[in-house]
Amino acid sequence: MAAVPPLPFALTPALASNAVLDYNTSEGKKIWKEATEQLPIGEFDGINTNQLLNDLDQRAKTQGWRTILTVTVGATDYYLLRQYGPPLTMAHVRAHSDTYMAGASDRRTQDSLAMAECLYKSIDGVLRSKVNSNPALYEYVIDGHRLNDGPLFLMAILSHCKVNTLSTATNIRIQLGKLQEYMRSDAMKSGDITGFNNYVRDLVNKLAALNQTMNDNDLLIHLFDGYKASSDTTFATFMAQKHERIMYFADPVNSLDEVMQLAEQVYTDRVSKGEWSKPSGDQEKIVVLESQIKNLTSAKKGSKNKKGKGKKGKKGGNDKPKDGKNFSYEPSQAWKWIAPSSGESKSKTVKDVQYFWCPNHQHKETKAWGMWSRHKLAECKASPPPSSPRGDSGSHSHSRGAPRSYHAMNSIIEEADDDGEENDY
Repeated sequence: MAAVPPLPFALTPALASNAVLDYNTSEGKKIWKEATEQLPIGEFDGINTNQLLNDLDQRAKTQGWRTILTVTVGATDYYLLRQYGPPLTMAHVRAHSDTYMAGASDRRTQDSLAMAECLYKSIDGVLRSKVNSNPALYEYVIDGHRLNDGPLFLMAILSHCKVNTLSTATNIRIQLGKLQEYMRSDAMKSGDITGFNNYVRDLVNKLAALNQTMNDNDLLIHLFDGYKASSDTTFATFMAQKHERIMYFADPVNSLDEVMQLAEQVYTDRVSKGEWSKPSGDQEKIVVLESQIKNLTSAKKGSKNKKGKGKKGKKGGNDKPKDGKNFSYEPSQAWKWIAPSSGESKSKTVKDVQYFWCPNHQHKETKAWGMWSRHKLAECKASPPPSSPRGDSGSHSHSRGAPRSYHAMNSIIEEADDDGEENDY
């Protein structure tokens, strides 16, 4: 029995052979269909360029497009999905495309047309109109047909994405220098270190795509500054110590990728243990103390409001005389407003405290002038009643002005214990 020949090995159907595809066969048609399908990003609007390039790179891997996407200038190879900025120009890409679009008609030509069709389906109407406005940038005429070259069509798209200028590279460096601010921004509320690392990688890739770089030591410093600003103090401390080991003790694990992987590992471990952003013992004490202080402050404010402190006419208000008017007229103080009868002494002792009749204070409700006070008339600092010379007692008018209820209660109130709340007027 004859031995069965081994099956030819191929990573993907499109990579099974470099030969020209026969589009008259079902296999050829299937490869074309898969190659020209819209990229996952779909309706690309010129903003998330890195995602477009990543999606296209994935398609290029399965379809074998790396050859047409690699442009050689002198001794340097530029892979367009990673390096498309200066010094690479449209003229360099045109010279590269001429090698397979201007008369060669081989598998590269088929791949280029498939890639152009894929890109055409993957951009939105607005961007498509901009690219279509200058077809001379990417078109070739083959056998009388005007056809698009994939690499040139890609460069035409990128020219409308505002990503290949020197100012863009400068802005990316500025963003990389502000990783500490980014870590503290609203975008990092969750503290997701994996997301933070992806943000950094995206910026680094964009810089590389512009054929620009940042000093590795500077980049590491910015990266660690971001980690140290994390809301998780344990993580921040750990990464700060890692940075010291790299800076001063020649820690061998010091590349950008290695540091990022370490950071993600620590983050993942702490999240899985439920420890991420959990306050330390000292922080918990501070939170408790702050809460207690807040409660005490609120209670104090509430107590002041209940007493009506500083509010005219409220209990516990300002009892001090102002321009001869007294604002305290509690029942327990009623006797102070009863003027001495004719011939009575203008001083008396209540609860072992001596009082003097002073005509310079006016009752708020009755408007009557005069009250018993601890100071003598000569020591009074209040203004005398209108049209009354200082020293006029006004006894009879004050007695007539006092409310009857105060007279009726006088004998009882004088004996009541007022807890020493007599006001010194």
